[in-house]
Amino acid sequence: MLIGSKLTPVNRNAILTKDIVPMSDQEFPLVTAFIYEKTGIEFKSNKKYLLENRLSPRLRELGCKTYKDYILYIKYDQSKKEFHRMSSAITINETSFLRNPPQLEAFQNVILPKIVETAKTRVSNTIKIWSAGCSSGEEPYSLALLSVEKYPTFANSKQLQMLATDIDDEIISKARAGLYGRLTLRNLTPRQLSAYFKPSGSNYEINQNLKALVKFSNLNLNDSARMRLLRDIDVIFFRNVMIYFGADARKRIIANMYDSLRPGGYLFLGHSESLHGISKAFKLTNLGKCMVYHKEL
Repeated sequence: MLIGSKLTPVNRNAILTKDIVPMSDQEFPLVTAFIYEKTGIEFKSNKKYLLENRLSPRLRELGCKTYKDYILYIKYDQSKKEFHRMSSAITINETSFLRNPPQLEAFQNVILPKIVETAKTRVSNTIKIWSAGCSSGEEPYSLALLSVEKYPTFANSKQLQMLATDIDDEIISKARAGLYGRLTLRNLTPRQLSAYFKPSGSNYEINQNLKALVKFSNLNLNDSARMRLLRDIDVIFFRNVMIYFGADARKRIIANMYDSLRPGGYLFLGHSESLHGISKAFKLTNLGKCMVYHKEL
């Protein structure tokens, strides 16, 4: 704190360790192995402090004295509620609307028109787009917005199905509510803000037409049985999520996504991500300012 013009030393370690339940070196591999087995999310040895910070509130609330007790609690919690709370605690949800414009422009002006034309030749003209690891909803709502701007009839038809999944139940509830502050909306034009949102206190609420286009659900991407239920997807957005998974989990998830896509479907990764060393099944396609992975016909 500042007293007059002099800086009084502060015991930073005391502040950081307040209310933190220490994790022993023996517990750390137990906790990380359990998380990896159940979610595919990998924590390196230098992330012990992060797990302590994220999980300590859960231990305190449940009265667990050790992380071993906490893992046992989750294993025997048949409701799975604490597993979802743990998943929420260890995942980071930070995003914004219309993130990475080159990819979104390619989706709106190149990929989507191709899919619309191809859909005309199918028995069902339904178009399915999946936002995997959707966080608080900015990405799927952005995709819905761009799709409706390109094809206004999507707003009042059932042709477009926008799927949005995340492992975090709490963040999915926030996404369904569709309430956002100005910071996350900063990439929208004034026209888009006016057309697709309405003021709600100090926030903005996305309009009902776009809300109705997006179906949110909980999905653990490491659950291959659940992943196999997703089929005939035209486009998957899986951006800036792979970094959290271990090598084996990445290969398994990408293989399942390949199976989920229709022949001719597309997979978008984060602009700094690639499938090098993960999968050779996709064809990497240059769309000018961005690259996209393509499941060939």
